Amino acid sequence: MHNIVFLVSILLGFFVNLFLTRPNTKLNKRFPDIKIKFIQIFPRVQIHFKNKSLWLHHWLNYSLVLIIILTMNAGFLESVTIKGYLVGSIFQGLTYPDWKTLFVKKIN
Repeated sequence: MHNIVFLVSILLGFFVNLFLTRPNTKLNKRFPDIKIKFIQIFPRVQIHFKNKSLWLHHWLNYSLVLIIILTMNAGFLESVTIKGYLVGSIFQGLTYPDWKTLFVKKIN
């Protein structure tokens, strides 16, 4: 039973993130830009410097959360559903051609 829940959670994480993170969709364009000084926290996480921005992709953020969950006793986050969702989200993020691009030149 755990395997089925894990597989369904992977698919859910993949398709939810495919829908929410695909650039140039109507939904993605409607998200507001939330920025605190030089750190953008929504809809993408970026740290802006003078000429470049450090782009923290969603697959990277989900990977860090998964590592924390796997190494610590994280209570309700220990569920198979949460882990499956995170794995599916990571897989989805790695499907983009720019998945390994961390620094982006600023265009002004």
